[in-house]
Amino acid sequence: MDSHSDGKVAGHEVATGYAWRRSTYSGATSNCVETAPDTDAVLVRDSKVAAGPVLELESGAWQTFIGRIGA
Repeated sequence: MDSHSDGKVAGHEVATGYAWRRSTYSGATSNCVETAPDTDAVLVRDSKVAAGPVLELESGAWQTFIGRIGA
């Protein structure tokens, strides 16, 4: 994630330069998460706080998570 970071917000890197995607299930609400692919990980952030903390999951961990929630 370092190659796309643009400083820090409240001790967390700000992830910029990514193609963030919100689920189509969220509709017009902003109460959801956004994801963005990285080289060998998936980044996850709160859609309401784009400059807030970002969770970085290795690709395998993301696939396990998605498989277990039935998405």
